[in-house]
Amino acid sequence: MTHVQRLLVHAHCYQPPREEPWLELVPREPSATPDHDWNVRITRECYAPLGTSPVLDAEGRIRRVINAWEWLSFDVGPTLVEWLQRAAPSVLTAMVAGDRAAIRRTGHGTAIAAPYHHIILPLASRRDKETEVRWGIAEFRRLNGREPRGLRLPETAVDEETLEVLADADIRFTLLAPHQVAALNPEGGPVRWQGNGREVLLIPYDGGLSHGVAFGDLLRDADRLHAELRAMATTTSGTPPLSVIAVDGETFGHHHRFGDLGIAALLDRVAD
Repeated sequence: MTHVQRLLVHAHCYQPPREEPWLELVPREPSATPDHDWNVRITRECYAPLGTSPVLDAEGRIRRVINAWEWLSFDVGPTLVEWLQRAAPSVLTAMVAGDRAAIRRTGHGTAIAAPYHHIILPLASRRDKETEVRWGIAEFRRLNGREPRGLRLPETAVDEETLEVLADADIRFTLLAPHQVAALNPEGGPVRWQGNGREVLLIPYDGGLSHGVAFGDLLRDADRLHAELRAMATTTSGTPPLSVIAVDGETFGHHHRFGDLGIAALLDRVAD
């Protein structure tokens, strides 16, 4: 079996604006008990733990603590960024710190942009597409102090015009579902889309792996997940394929309790 050399795990972090219109405060949401509201609960269960994720040894003792945002590819919706700035600034600080640590380590950041609102872009006019992408990039630039290389589309919804807008905004890549790419790269890498003399790299995620992490039980056993990745066949060039797992950020702790521990363990094994 081959060792995994190319793995991308992307966490899509988004919460809708929950503020009421008069005081612009989030009202109490009984369904989020014991927390005040769902923003608070999901931040406590997912976003905050990922900033200080413990890696456990075989006996359950903490071997080291990592900032998972340094290793996960991720996007944070601007409406969530706005709430985190007010209510949980330390979490946002950990996200930005993780992105900057990755740049120091590899020359590339882990954060990518998102449109300003979580809308289905193919249903919008071209002008609205351009506005959503430009505003999202401006918010990313303000938060991270750099230009984004990638952008995560809401629900990965895409059409030719949306890709043209991304290319015109100098976005280099986006993640898509495998069924959205007509001809997958046999090497497991990105597929080049070209239009108007520009191009965007389309990175299809692995549907089976992503479903197993998001809705199955793969996060419960990092050794099993790592073994599945290692068992993947090599490409024709003899190199391991690019394995892409794309899930909601809420997977790691809210949808799966202790999911932050599972992904931290996987990242630790792959890094070795």
